[in-house]
Amino acid sequence: MPQSNSPLAPVQDTLDRLQSWFQDLQKTLKSNLKTMVSFLKNLIKAIGQGLTQFISVVGKQTVDAFLKAANDLLERAEPLLAEIEAILQSLARALKLIAKAASPAAIVARLKSILKKIATFINKLLTSVLAFISRLNLISPLLKLIDTFRRVLMMMFKWIGQVSGLFTVVKTLRAMLKKAATALKNHIKDTAEALRKLGELAAA
Repeated sequence: MPQSNSPLAPVQDTLDRLQSWFQDLQKTLKSNLKTMVSFLKNLIKAIGQGLTQFISVVGKQTVDAFLKAANDLLERAEPLLAEIEAILQSLARALKLIAKAASPAAIVARLKSILKKIATFINKLLTSVLAFISRLNLISPLLKLIDTFRRVLMMMFKWIGQVSGLFTVVKTLRAMLKKAATALKNHIKDTAEALRKLGELAAA
């Protein structure tokens, strides 16, 4: 591990902060996505079992739009977590490299390569997060619309109460991901700054 006066110390501090933040994001997002996926799968299955009746109440256009949005979110959930895991693995490699380094000069080139990969991964994750938010924005009004038919639907479908639960999860996820998107933009700058410092070391 580099000493506090080591030229790699600022880079390590940045990587430590990133690792802690992404670990927290992974844990929280995993929990919320698990809840959302469970709700969505239950609703898709239930709608399929009573499709004709459901369409007769809320309309085919609403049902089709909901099912499309729901399936789209299901397809994107796991890849989102996989992207975070890729970032964490690269951060762990970078920190391990620093910890084992006999001298900063010996690892600068390799460390720069890992950091460039991390920067690429973070940019990709930001794009994925923004796309996920846009899908949540699509499904949210559909859930509101379906919920307006709650009284009628409850006479036919006992599961309709899950709609309000899913709507709450969607709101929570959207707020969390919006906050994460802002943080990711800052982390992109942090990674660029760490790369700049490594570039100075390489040129020294």
